[in-house]
Amino acid sequence: MLKEAAQPTVQTGTRRLGLTIALLAAAFIALFGRAGDARAGLAWCATDPIISVNGQEISVWINVPADRVADVEEAVIVFHVPRNADVDVVYVDQSLFPERVVIKKDLPYWKEGWGPLVVWGSLSIEAEGRPFRAAVEVIDAVGAEWYFGASYRDISFRARASR
Repeated sequence: MLKEAAQPTVQTGTRRLGLTIALLAAAFIALFGRAGDARAGLAWCATDPIISVNGQEISVWINVPADRVADVEEAVIVFHVPRNADVDVVYVDQSLFPERVVIKKDLPYWKEGWGPLVVWGSLSIEAEGRPFRAAVEVIDAVGAEWYFGASYRDISFRARASR
């Protein structure tokens, strides 16, 4: 006699979580994933400001829509670092629009073994015309992370100069 196959049980919460993730992914793609039209996508500034904190380079890529690059009057990137950090500006790219890096040594002292050396920062974009979407990709000692916002308000970000 054949045994009946057991039916898998799926919890209602699991279905909701899966549906929520799928809807969030679809919304993200709808907002930021229009790759078919180059003017609608984001222009990548791959060689934007790079700083060195205690020997670890942190790169900040500023992303604005290609059709709005000419409207950007200035991008200001502010880095908040520990008071005792050794900080250098390695490179600032001026090829698409003016950029300025500001280093503020206003975080508490940090010592090796106290946990990761965290750098906080913000991007401020001065631009003409209507507000537009903007994004920051931070590449640090741990990896890469994206932060999204708009041209009319600062985009805050975090970077790690150690693990």
